[in-house]
Amino acid sequence: MTYDELVDKLNKAMREEYVAVHPTQNPIASTLKDLCDEEIIYVIEQYSLFPKSIVSFLQATRDNSRAARWSEVDAKLTRNMGEKLGTETDGKTHYQILVEGLENELGVHVREVACSPATHTFVEGIRKSVGTQDIPYAIGAAYALESSAVPELEIVLEVVQTLSRMEQGRTLQPDGTLKRFFDMHLGTWEPGHEDKLRKAASEYVKTPDQCRAFEQGFRAVMGIMDMWWYGMQNESILTLWSRHYREFKSRPKP
Repeated sequence: MTYDELVDKLNKAMREEYVAVHPTQNPIASTLKDLCDEEIIYVIEQYSLFPKSIVSFLQATRDNSRAARWSEVDAKLTRNMGEKLGTETDGKTHYQILVEGLENELGVHVREVACSPATHTFVEGIRKSVGTQDIPYAIGAAYALESSAVPELEIVLEVVQTLSRMEQGRTLQPDGTLKRFFDMHLGTWEPGHEDKLRKAASEYVKTPDQCRAFEQGFRAVMGIMDMWWYGMQNESILTLWSRHYREFKSRPKP
């Protein structure tokens, strides 16, 4: 199997075998119509920690690729990181754009959000996968992050739109910060990041062992993402139940 055939196979598997990016099987997407605003806000808060961490994830793979003299991968990841850090958005990072949009348009404040247990496990699992000294494995892991970005963001957009309809009775403002954030990621930034990394990796991932490691890294990340979404679903329910229980216990006794 050639590298290109492998990547095509993995992208197909990503959409068919993993729930994180599946539009109807994702744990949140599949129950979205039944969630209350507090549960949705919880998911958005925890999700925001992913774009907050993405540059550090890619940097780990970039640094190891640079040390191994995989210069094309180094260059493409550096460029992808630069865009996320604001080279095309007047110095404002993509994370900052998301934060400001959530605050100003939906009143959701995520700047001080801490990792839940599920998100902590997710972040540490991704760091381990992208930071390994096994370069093909790490690149497969990084490629999974870039390749899954569009279908995952489509799910996140629907989550945000659902909250907007709940809170404001309408979808996102056509000229607002959040709409621009999602439009640019879905239409331009993320497809470009995936394509650049895919082509760069093709210069180095050639042998059967390298292809095997690339696939292992890719699938490891997708598995971690699946567990994260299941974890966020469970935590959002438990958080709501816990609050209602505390409110019940604090009521004056008759």
